[in-house]
Amino acid sequence: MVRVLLVVALAALLFGGFAGSGGRMDALEGFDRVLFVLNDNLDKISIEPAAQINEAIFPTAIPLGVGNYCANIGEMLIAANDLLQRNGPALISDLGRMLANTPLGVFGFGDVASERGVEEHGRTSARLSAPVT
Repeated sequence: MVRVLLVVALAALLFGGFAGSGGRMDALEGFDRVLFVLNDNLDKISIEPAAQINEAIFPTAIPLGVGNYCANIGEMLIAANDLLQRNGPALISDLGRMLANTPLGVFGFGDVASERGVEEHGRTSARLSAPVT
């Protein structure tokens, strides 16, 4: 353990100098600052009001449904991952989620599988002993 700490400390001393700018100036800094101000103002003038109008017009069910639809499409990739891991029970569970949500949830806009208690994902990280958030 002491050896590891010594190596880390030595590496920090050797490579710590690369973190600074070395006194060099960014040749495009002025342009970057002008572009940042322009983008910030455009956001305040057009994008932010458009987002507020969108939230006022459309009920929360529509963005939730779109998110469910995209998650349902992602189930295919998760099932492929389960197949590559040779994890049969997870493959069956994920294909079951997709097959339940596609016809019963109108192509995945509704999340019928979660309402019926079918578990979500995060098994890859759990199998690798990584914390799942």
